[in-house]
Amino acid sequence: MSDKIIFIKRKPYTRGKVSKDPSIAAEDKYNIGGSLTDSGAVYKGLSFEEERLLMPRIIGVPVEDVSFTKESNAYFIRMHKHVPLGGIRLNVSLVDDTKPISASNLPKVIEDYVLWKYCQGYSSCVDSIEGFNSNIRTPPAKFWNVPDKAKPTATVKPPSIVLNAEKG
Repeated sequence: MSDKIIFIKRKPYTRGKVSKDPSIAAEDKYNIGGSLTDSGAVYKGLSFEEERLLMPRIIGVPVEDVSFTKESNAYFIRMHKHVPLGGIRLNVSLVDDTKPISASNLPKVIEDYVLWKYCQGYSSCVDSIEGFNSNIRTPPAKFWNVPDKAKPTATVKPPSIVLNAEKG
């Protein structure tokens, strides 16, 4: 079975001086970063079970350790993933994609999987190309998740940040 590959892409920034000089647009900084929920809690994008399963492998602190929650929160608050104009590639496959995530069915690339889950609820993201195109004043970071091999139509402008499951 082939891996589930997700690409996070963005379109160039087009305001002010940037719109007059395309080289500036290519260098512009779009980042996926730490955020808080409406209640002020650290946003993680993971369920409680996923956090307990995956985060010890990333932060190196066992769930039983009293500092686990503090270190897990710190990881998400410090999260900073630059999305260059060319995009970034994530492998979000599980060992067996036909089964749910579990201790015996972990993601092949845990950091990619955690970032993907984070982006699914990130405040600067949408879940479809239609959602992105529905509002001219959308936040700069956007993604959409498209089934394998699907491609946007040529008439649709690419979103600022696109999360999709097709090459390129």
